[in-house]
Amino acid sequence: MKETIMYCQEFDRHDGGKFYTHFHLHPRTTRFCDDKLPILKVNVRGVREGEESDYWAWWSYENDDNKFVLCYYQKKILGMCFPYGMKIEEEHGKGIAVNVMIEIIEVMKDV
Repeated sequence: MKETIMYCQEFDRHDGGKFYTHFHLHPRTTRFCDDKLPILKVNVRGVREGEESDYWAWWSYENDDNKFVLCYYQKKILGMCFPYGMKIEEEHGKGIAVNVMIEIIEVMKDV
């Protein structure tokens, strides 16, 4: 199963729910996005049968250690990262878009 430890921040939605954003591979990079919100260490993993999620991540094949390198709360936002579209990038073997679940591991302190 595809999974990667990433760091993000939690925001309140207008309807009272929550969403996660500012996903990065290092907590300090997430801190640059908002220096007031706590940093969450999360496991980003592909959805299992029967699960539903709005989150989509890009599984990169461009490094020796394949992993998720981008993650967003809507597929169309992930798609905006690719000027010629995700399909072209997938066809060129650069990676694949994966529907993912976000599992909180811990709230980071002193990042």
